Amino acid sequence: RRNLLALAQAYAAYPRVQIFFNCKFPFEESSVDCDQLQRSYDSSPDFKNLLADTVFGLSPEGHGHHSFRLLESMMFGAIPVVLSDEYVLPFVPEVNWSECVIHYPEH
Repeated sequence: RRNLLALAQAYAAYPRVQIFFNCKFPFEESSVDCDQLQRSYDSSPDFKNLLADTVFGLSPEGHGHHSFRLLESMMFGAIPVVLSDEYVLPFVPEVNWSECVIHYPEH
């Protein structure tokens, strides 16, 4: 892997969020073209190549106490670095996060 650390946020954030909230887990009826959003996300090779070629993926807290960046880092084989004091990790206690995530507090 050529990159030590990455935070790929702005380039692909909008399609990722729209796919998640409007296509994968819709809370209400949406007029979003999910196929077009998925094609937009799939055609962003810079984002995918960056994470696939990175050792550590930064995962700061999102709008809530978690972030989709954690799972994306893991999906591309990067070690997630959680940057938060109040990050809520999913699937506890089934997943022992201390074995697969580096946690670095904000304060």
